[in-house]
Amino acid sequence: MMGAEQRPEAAVVIATRERETRLAFCLEALAAQSVESARFEVVVVRPAGQPGPRAAAPEGLRVRFLEHRGEPGPGAQRNTGWRASEAPLVAFTDDDCRPEGRWLERLMAATDGPQV
Repeated sequence: MMGAEQRPEAAVVIATRERETRLAFCLEALAAQSVESARFEVVVVRPAGQPGPRAAAPEGLRVRFLEHRGEPGPGAQRNTGWRASEAPLVAFTDDDCRPEGRWLERLMAATDGPQV
């Protein structure tokens, strides 16, 4: 599914709905994460029938834009996103959030160990 690219260690799923400016800020914050961008992917899911995101993915950030064709709502969109990912760790954020620079690093570290 990822082609020649290495399977991501983590995925960040974002449910969005016609909030392009906010989504762009969120993607910029994800591009600035302390985790090397090659280690994770971003899956942006929008409701079916809505125009595709106009927010361009920041350079170097692995982003996939998906369309959700089922039950309406952000929860269902999130389910579509995590199911489409091959990553063993899935994190969720909203399109109007700007995750701080070490957010994903801390999540990944919290799941790295024998107690998980």
